[in-house]
Amino acid sequence: FPGIQFTVLVIKKDSYNQTIASDSGSVLQTFSSKDGDFQTDASIAVSGTFISKLSRGVAQLSIVLRPTVTRIDASMSLVELESSPALYFEGIDSEIDSRLIHMQSAVSKVFMESSSSICPSGFILSIDQDLTGSCSLCSSGTYSINPLVGYNAMPACLRCPIEATCSGGSNVTFWGGNWEIKDGKYHLIGCPLGY
Repeated sequence: FPGIQFTVLVIKKDSYNQTIASDSGSVLQTFSSKDGDFQTDASIAVSGTFISKLSRGVAQLSIVLRPTVTRIDASMSLVELESSPALYFEGIDSEIDSRLIHMQSAVSKVFMESSSSICPSGFILSIDQDLTGSCSLCSSGTYSINPLVGYNAMPACLRCPIEATCSGGSNVTFWGGNWEIKDGKYHLIGCPLGY
């Protein structure tokens, strides 16, 4: 999900596909890939722990990706990204005697939804000034059941409906009336007896 941390394990292997557990010195860095090539994609912001030292041949990285969003259409449940996220890892091999040997992984694609499933339930797709997108959890007093719905055609956490309690995310408890979901929002369709 955009803006939400995920973990990647990078394992250094030999030509027999065995982990090189003796390497606890090499350092790897994470890069976004443009069009599957080994050049950085400026439309994908990479943050988190994206540089790591190998420990027994394994590097654990906690990465956050924020792609550039070019279009959001809540009515069509559509999100368009400038490019499809992909990553590769590279560094200098510390296991080779006094020679600087470059290590580089293959490019790996990172799947991101291009629909209202782009963020988990209870989150919205926030767009920063640089047009990068991040999933943001709705706070208490607000809710979201579709990360693309909001106000003025921009995703936003929605105010809690009257006769309801919103504890954040998608958690809404109604105290009266009959409600339905329409266009990514709760709508009152029937009042309780006596109203």
